[in-house]
Amino acid sequence: MEWGTGLDYPESGSYKGKTKREARAIRRKIMQLVVICLVALSLVLAACAPAAVPEEEEVVAPTGFTTTPPYNPQPESTVQAIELKLPFTIHHEPEGIMPMGETINHPPPMGHPGIDFQWSYKEAEIIVALDGVLGGIITEVSPVNGDTVYTITVITGDFGVRYEVVDLPKFNPNLQIGVKLVYGMILGYHQAIGSSTWRMIHWTFGKAFENKGREANPEGIIETYYFEYLCPVEYFTESERLRLEQIWEDANYNDKDEFPNLCNGYYELPKQ
Repeated sequence: MEWGTGLDYPESGSYKGKTKREARAIRRKIMQLVVICLVALSLVLAACAPAAVPEEEEVVAPTGFTTTPPYNPQPESTVQAIELKLPFTIHHEPEGIMPMGETINHPPPMGHPGIDFQWSYKEAEIIVALDGVLGGIITEVSPVNGDTVYTITVITGDFGVRYEVVDLPKFNPNLQIGVKLVYGMILGYHQAIGSSTWRMIHWTFGKAFENKGREANPEGIIETYYFEYLCPVEYFTESERLRLEQIWEDANYNDKDEFPNLCNGYYELPKQ
């Protein structure tokens, strides 16, 4: 008779001394052991198998739009915090300001890429506003009075600050590229403006990128770093930001109606 196990047992008699009833009992035990082994093996294989990765659902953008990857913030340890301050002391706060983004004296759409701080006298000392490394010095002769104007670039991590001053050698005669500059160091005085008795510093801030291709800027000058200019207001320490806002409120500027903020147009900060 066929038992389905690959073994043939006689209808009657015995199997190796066992009765037919005993043989059936043995078969049942064997089958039970086989089932137990198969179940155990499947559990082991399931535990060892790698977890299935769910398939990402494809996002289809409506016509005329594109999809962008989800925001993936960097770990906090890679976020760089800076403490930007104003490039002058409380004893020499400016009387006038030309704001960022104005387009009367600078071509649109971006307009003025920095902030001009203005005084009616020369003795306002321009100071380092953010600790960093000296990344470059460019000199040119002022067409107004023949002074040598020094454009100083200071690099702090991914950021940079630029100052345009005169009389740099009077305060720092031996500056070398790569030296560290710290907040409060005097860089010089602000430069003359046209036929006016007023003077100013053109001051810029932004993301700094090394000019590896040695490309010239729009003025034909090859700078060590080029900038992606940013509105500096949100990078100032709280006390300096409040101080600057008060200076701006009191400052002379003829076109405040058209450019009411420290950063306007292209550089205007989103409203909170």
